[in-house]
Amino acid sequence: MVEIRGATATNQKVGSSNLSGRTIIIPPSQKARKMGHPGSLASFSLFQFFTSANLSARLLPHQFTEVNRYETKHSIRSCGTCLSLMSVASAVAQDQYTEGGVTRVTLVQILPGHFNAFMDDLKTNIKPIWEAQKKAGLIESYGLFLNTTKANPDDWDIGFSLSYKNFAALDGLAQKVLDLRMKQYGDKSKEQQVIDKRVQNVRVVASILTREITLK
Repeated sequence: MVEIRGATATNQKVGSSNLSGRTIIIPPSQKARKMGHPGSLASFSLFQFFTSANLSARLLPHQFTEVNRYETKHSIRSCGTCLSLMSVASAVAQDQYTEGGVTRVTLVQILPGHFNAFMDDLKTNIKPIWEAQKKAGLIESYGLFLNTTKANPDDWDIGFSLSYKNFAALDGLAQKVLDLRMKQYGDKSKEQQVIDKRVQNVRVVASILTREITLK
């Protein structure tokens, strides 16, 4: 159990969770309590902890002491453990498979009523750059695919993949692709105009980098 306590005479308990087995001390000031400040026990919600990537991300500076002490100690302790596990995992992985090409997969949702606009943009502006990258040897191939099993209304509709020979192919890639983009659009201001229209048509749901493996 993790108890979040105010540094008062009574050490009032505010809430608990299975987040860790530690007690985190948060010392709210008397002034903060009266004003309903986010650092006060009255207004500080446990929900803020669980919606933050870092436990201390939403705490005020005077509240960092115990949280930072906890995080620092455990970060140092876990660093050595992680390195050991990575070494073991790498050794085990090499016995199980060989690594191959790298693929960037991007999944996007087409906004209602913007399907045709996005497809026109795809054919006019995006595909030519993929073709140029393939011709220049920057990518091995590209692909497009539809989502035929949408889990919810906000799920992705269409995805595309760009395949590279290996991770070394990503070195200096941004500058190389920039040159091809400028040939397509003319200059950055014209490219930005196209991008501004594109974001009205789609939103990116996910973008992941994968690596092909072959089982031994």
